[in-house]
Amino acid sequence: MKKEAMVVVVFSIFIFVFSNYSSAQCDGDFNCDGGVDGNDLSVFAQSFGDANCGGDIYVDFTEGQDLPDHGGSSDDPVKTISYAIGKASCYCGAIINIAPGIYNENLTIAKDKIVLKKEDGSTGDIIIDGGLQDVITIDGANKVVVTEVIVQNGNNGIVGKDGSSFEVNNTIVQDCSTKGILI
Repeated sequence: MKKEAMVVVVFSIFIFVFSNYSSAQCDGDFNCDGGVDGNDLSVFAQSFGDANCGGDIYVDFTEGQDLPDHGGSSDDPVKTISYAIGKASCYCGAIINIAPGIYNENLTIAKDKIVLKKEDGSTGDIIIDGGLQDVITIDGANKVVVTEVIVQNGNNGIVGKDGSSFEVNNTIVQDCSTKGILI
C-alpha cells in the first residue's frame, strides 16, 4: 500500500514540474514535433537538470545537407544555420558549431539556450549575410549566445525582441543599413 501512495506522489510532483516549465519552454512541446503529448514528457524527463542535453550540431555549407536523415554531427553536418536551429531541442537548446564560409541566411532564434559559434579548431571567417533583411532575430528566446561570427549586410544586424536575453562576444556587425544591434 505504501508503494502505491509513493508512486502517486512522485507522479504528481513530476507533472507539476512539467506543467510549471511548459509555458516557458516552447509551450510544452519539448521534442519540437508541433504538439504536446506523452513524448514531450519523456524528452523533458531525460533532459531535466542536464544543462548540456541539447548537444552539438555542426554546420558546413560545403559538405552538409539539410535532410532529415542527417544528424548534424561533425561527420554528418547540416548545410545551413537555419536548419541547425530547427534541429535544436526546444528545452535544451544546442551548441551550433559553424564551419568557416559565407552563409546567406536570415536567422530567427525562438528557442532558449542556442549558441552560435565557430567550429573549434577551424580557421577562416564565418560570415552571416542578411541580404538587406534583418540578419539574426532573437524572438523571445533566453540564454542565446552569438560568438566569433561576422554579421553583415542586413537591415538590422542582430535584433532582440519580446523579452529575449542574449550575449554577443567576439563578433563583428557591419554594413547594416539601420542598426547593428537593436534591442
